[in-house]
Amino acid sequence: MSEGCEKVKIQIDKIYYLFFWLVVSFGYFFMMPTFTEDLEGVVSASLVQLLLFIIGYVYVSYLNRSFISLYSIFMIVFYLFQNGQVLLYSLGVEYDYFYVLRYDETIVLQSVIFSTQCLIAAFMAGVFSTKKEVSKPLYSYMDQLEREKLITTGKLFWGAFAIFALPFMMMKLVITSTSGYFAMIRFVGSLPTITVLFEKMFIASSVFLIVYLKSEETWSKFLKVVILGWSIMAALTGDRTVGLAGIVTLALIQTLIGNRKKKIKFSQYALLVGAAVVVMYLMSFAFQFRMQQDSKVSGLQTAVVEMIGTLGFSFFPLVLTIRIVPTSINFFRGKSYIAAIITGLIPSNFDFLHLTNTLSEWNAYPTELLDTIYHYGFGLDYSLIAEAYINFGSYGWIAIFFLCSLIAYFVRDVDFKRKDNLFSQYASLILLYSWFTLPRRKSYFIFNNFFWYVLFFGLALILVSRSIKQRKEFKK
Repeated sequence: MSEGCEKVKIQIDKIYYLFFWLVVSFGYFFMMPTFTEDLEGVVSASLVQLLLFIIGYVYVSYLNRSFISLYSIFMIVFYLFQNGQVLLYSLGVEYDYFYVLRYDETIVLQSVIFSTQCLIAAFMAGVFSTKKEVSKPLYSYMDQLEREKLITTGKLFWGAFAIFALPFMMMKLVITSTSGYFAMIRFVGSLPTITVLFEKMFIASSVFLIVYLKSEETWSKFLKVVILGWSIMAALTGDRTVGLAGIVTLALIQTLIGNRKKKIKFSQYALLVGAAVVVMYLMSFAFQFRMQQDSKVSGLQTAVVEMIGTLGFSFFPLVLTIRIVPTSINFFRGKSYIAAIITGLIPSNFDFLHLTNTLSEWNAYPTELLDTIYHYGFGLDYSLIAEAYINFGSYGWIAIFFLCSLIAYFVRDVDFKRKDNLFSQYASLILLYSWFTLPRRKSYFIFNNFFWYVLFFGLALILVSRSIKQRKEFKK
């Protein structure tokens, strides 16, 4: 088939894809009243949701002509973070269902229905994740710069940030192992916020160099080992989902970039499956390590259940939100999204006139609200769909569609076989890494992570590489 015919076919497939999800949306709307307001209704709604997820994953994979695409990976975590524990309950798996059964079945059912609407909206947004290359000014400019100079600059960045990031991670690991997780949290809280930036730039420069270097180079192999070690340490210090994100990103890099000249083979898929199994056991062990419990090796089934249950905690903030909005608390009507865009793209580090103070309060309001009302003795955090509900109620799925469209657009699969779009490859991979835990966070992190990992890092590369070039020319 010619390239032109293939493009036409893709456009037709996208139209069919959108039409399919519109039909599903209307069908689900008429199905909603049939779910009984009891635990049986919760189970039925959850199983319907599981079926829609499976169909959606297969369809979005077909749309991207690959069973493993960056957006399909995002959809896996989107589903598990929001619905993991309810899924286990619906399948009759033995687990501690405190967060599922804590409140009235009617509220839980409403939460499952709303999360399903958001799942449909997120899959519909997958139409923007197709492989067609999109011209972005910064990306295009970066791809025109001399590769060797960017690699040299990237190595300088990596060395500067690794000097801090690696010892800092080791310190957190030691404190967690000797004094416990909460002692480590207090230690991190006592440090300047710039420490978080150093860690971000360390990961950014690591992924950047792996993309730009040839896979057989020693530096590339060394960096992969470092990222693996850093991710394992992150998981053991309590940031299990951050460690999970690092390992999954590393597996994707090995599959997509380490195999640039060939089609993905069965062995490459086997690598991803193997990485998933390792992650499951790691998350189970990391929880025991974090809570200073005696470590014990569990079976694969137990490891799978514990991982899904751990991720699925993010269903709880939605339940808590639906209980109080709008009966006790008024809808926020988009304020947190306005705050997220502005404060995310203008971080406090650059707001020298303190123009974003009020907006920062809007951004923090949803999380602080739950802490104030419920007084749970642990960090509730928040979730992407809970934020959608507190802003627009049952119409919040529309906000999810727009947010996920943005995500799909930026993590769309670039052609990893090409060598003239390396910054696009870096941006897609690093954004998937940074947005891996997004379903359990607020929309603020969509914009803030894009600012730091793409805009700030890209501009810093340009400025420093230019400075190096000018110094060399001056010496001549």
